[in-house]
Amino acid sequence: MINLGKCSIDSLYQELQNLGSGSFAPEQLLDTEEVPCQQKYDPYIPPEFLRQAFLIDSLASDELRAWARTV
Repeated sequence: MINLGKCSIDSLYQELQNLGSGSFAPEQLLDTEEVPCQQKYDPYIPPEFLRQAFLIDSLASDELRAWARTV
């Protein structure tokens, strides 16, 4: 289940289409406060470093763009 808050379903589809167009940088998808702690010592690492590591290791932005083009 997705909670859209005040966002309409049309706005959601528009944002997905924008993702598919490739008009974003992966850094725009994840704020430093949103980085998940995945390893034992992550709480001791600066959030910006964790963010970069997560974007490189876990976020498949090319696959996300390809999927968003199908929406």
